[in-house]
Amino acid sequence: MNALRAARERSGLSLEEAGSRAGLSAQKVSDIETGLLVPTPEDVTSLSNAYGVPPDEWTNLVMLQSEL
Repeated sequence: MNALRAARERSGLSLEEAGSRAGLSAQKVSDIETGLLVPTPEDVTSLSNAYGVPPDEWTNLVMLQSEL
């Protein structure tokens, strides 16, 4: 999920900060970003909110997630 990693990096958050804000562990965020774990729609929503992703980009992330 390169799009989620890019969104996190743009937001300036570490894995730990991102996980904390999204209610996920840093390991889960890492696993999602590296493709070891397929994120649920709820994961994508939580991460997008934590990163301050605009609604149009959030929609694209959800659509990408649904294709996995």
